[in-house]
Amino acid sequence: EKGCGGCHIVSGVAGAVGETGPSLTGLGGRSQIASTLDMNGDNLRAWLLDPPSIKSGTLMPNLGLSEDEADVLSNWLLTLK
Repeated sequence: EKGCGGCHIVSGVAGAVGETGPSLTGLGGRSQIASTLDMNGDNLRAWLLDPPSIKSGTLMPNLGLSEDEADVLSNWLLTLK
């Protein structure tokens, strides 16, 4: 719905074959988000809500996610191990 698969690969998700951003496969098992934040639910939600405010120059845009959307997405992403 937000076009994540246009930039990211996610194993098992049809259409998630993008190569601009890093693969999201195994994201929940990583120690950091964008080499900037420790991996945890709060930091992942903050990143999803406004990546450029956390890491200047990132290619990840602010997608205009609501708080609820960021919660759902971060919870799902953390299951990818």
